[in-house]
Amino acid sequence: MKRMEWLKALWQALDGSAEAPLPRVRAEGDPLEQLSEAYGAYQRGAYDDAVRRLKAYLDEHPNDPHGHMCLGVVLEAREKPVSALYYIVMAYQYVGNADIAGRAMERVKKKLSRKEAFNPREFSFSLTGGSENVTFTYDIRDLSERRRMYEYAGGLRAAFQLRRVIDLNPREGIPLKVMHDYGVPVTAFNNNFEDRGRYVYFIYFHLVRNAASQLPRMYQPAADVWEHHAGDASSLAFYDVRLDDDDEEIITRLRRVTRLKAQPVFVSFRTEEKDDTSLIKQAVAGTGYTAKRLTNSGVQMYWLIPPGRDMPVHELQRVRLPVGPEVEENGASVFQVPLSLCVDQTVTPYASKMEHHFTRTLLEYVKSGETKAPEDLYMTEVYGRFQPQNRYEQLFHAPAPRAVPPLTDGWPPLPWLGDPSITKAQLSPEPGETRPGGNHHHGPNTPAFIAAEVKRLAKALRLIEQAGYEPEAFPDGYVEGYLLVNDDDSYRFVVAEGQHRMAALAVKNYKEVRVKFSPSDYRPNIIRRQDVKKWPLVQSGMYSRKAALKVFDRFFE
Repeated sequence: MKRMEWLKALWQALDGSAEAPLPRVRAEGDPLEQLSEAYGAYQRGAYDDAVRRLKAYLDEHPNDPHGHMCLGVVLEAREKPVSALYYIVMAYQYVGNADIAGRAMERVKKKLSRKEAFNPREFSFSLTGGSENVTFTYDIRDLSERRRMYEYAGGLRAAFQLRRVIDLNPREGIPLKVMHDYGVPVTAFNNNFEDRGRYVYFIYFHLVRNAASQLPRMYQPAADVWEHHAGDASSLAFYDVRLDDDDEEIITRLRRVTRLKAQPVFVSFRTEEKDDTSLIKQAVAGTGYTAKRLTNSGVQMYWLIPPGRDMPVHELQRVRLPVGPEVEENGASVFQVPLSLCVDQTVTPYASKMEHHFTRTLLEYVKSGETKAPEDLYMTEVYGRFQPQNRYEQLFHAPAPRAVPPLTDGWPPLPWLGDPSITKAQLSPEPGETRPGGNHHHGPNTPAFIAAEVKRLAKALRLIEQAGYEPEAFPDGYVEGYLLVNDDDSYRFVVAEGQHRMAALAVKNYKEVRVKFSPSDYRPNIIRRQDVKKWPLVQSGMYSRKAALKVFDRFFE
């Protein structure tokens, strides 16, 4: 069997889809023999031996996807799904056909569970599966400051039109994920398992919300980063120094970049207990780099300019987030919208403190010192009088003067949602629940449901008061939704997830909000009025163009 045929057969064997047993390779010194022996140990149930062999193999071939995939599958069998997911993700980074790695990630995902806790100072997360439990904690202030350093790195990349950011000290998944969400190409590496566990946590949550095919490819083994990216003059190296970083390691990593005399480097010192001047001098000694010191808000930062390049920094600028529909051209998944343009799915604006039942209820509850009973709050009044019988009444807040199919026929999805195969025969007779036991957009709802909604609102407000709006700190921290864009380019952001957070932001008088597109297989992120002919339920015949545009235009009244 030829080399590539054997590797293909190996992946099929790991996937359980092989049509024949995997033949053993006997060729001393050939890397395939190492993989073959490790797979044989796995087949015999000698998992510890297989792990030992595969780790030795990856020490010699750190970028090899076959070794990563084998080790991931073996660790899964050994009931170590946290570690397994990391290695399978590493394999996914490199394979052209990711179907097998994708199926493995989906399989391992189901073996994991998560828990979260937070207080005004820190967030804690744990990921558990089989014999593994990984728990880690983030300091809120440190996280916010670290995000700011990443935003400066992204701003420098944009200012000098560089291709990507190479993170030399990522440590954990959150700030790295921030850059990816902001549309900044970023590549990072880290071989410390505790930090990998943090990254795996966010990969896990990504897989819960998205298909494996949408996994961001941004985290790679150290050897691959140095092999493919070090010395790339079109990228920016970034090192965020913290107190517990080893001085020798800082110098070593920076020297690996500066000795190649190609990449600009941005270094931040978020601790006063490091001798930043000495470390930078050692990092650039004999390389021809020019080190410029930048000070901002008490943080010492350095801009290291390669020899022969004119790259002055006059003023640090953070990476600019797109606003509204600008996101379509930006490549980001996170963007900003004015809170005044945010509405819920009943077309009620959150910024109207006297109109939106969540916002007004939260104001009443806070003013009462959180003592007012749920039955005496505005939410109970709204749920008592606003009980639409069909989609028309939900959207227009009044009975239809005449039949407007399908809006008056029941509860059709909005015309830009769903699949063209949906027909009128599949029209839902009920509005459905947004949460077990009720629908928080309208009544009728039980007293218990209302009391639970009030608690969620109060919890969202307390978190924002204590820590600010820090959506990056949580896997599902962003308010999520989609954009409607009118023919005159005016737009609305329709909130799909995070209604309680949005109401709390309105109560705290936020003017702009960082939001994210909610993952969806049944609608685009941006719906334009001019594309009405392409909307799924117009194509299916459920909606006429006139009825579909009536729904769309309602969001702009």
